[in-house]
Amino acid sequence: MRFAPLALALLACFTGSLFGAARAQQVSAHCSEEIFNVSQEMYQKYSLNLSRPEMVLTTDSANPFPGSYERIFSMITQYNSDSQYVRKYTFNAENFMNSTGIQLRLAKRVMEACQSTSKVRFGFANSSDTIDYYRMPSGQIREGIPIDCSRDGGNAVLQWGYSCS
Repeated sequence: MRFAPLALALLACFTGSLFGAARAQQVSAHCSEEIFNVSQEMYQKYSLNLSRPEMVLTTDSANPFPGSYERIFSMITQYNSDSQYVRKYTFNAENFMNSTGIQLRLAKRVMEACQSTSKVRFGFANSSDTIDYYRMPSGQIREGIPIDCSRDGGNAVLQWGYSCS
């Protein structure tokens, strides 16, 4: 088990423990492990180049779970690269973003393991191209319903489970 320190360091990075002790204490060991496992599956099975998963406090006023967190999985893409390696990861990220069934399965795993998580977001790093998954008050986990927010000048107050497209 000489790789155990590396695994623990990666686990700490993936769970948000770098965000401060107060938040880290709210993350169970099962949650931390599942965030790590989902990240590893995205990297190994779907060949995605990921940035470190983020954990942010959800400040949405429509959130029926006050004080809950959003987990963000961002894929790194580079369209202007000549590197075959980089083009492969970019192509895989595009395929993943069109695979909502896979995303829903991964989001469910995260939210079932992390009771303090009410929203999971998959997307491209440094982009607004994202797909959100929500924990609904009924306990159901579902993909967000995209609506056109430009008609209200981007100032629309959305109900929980809706996102601007």
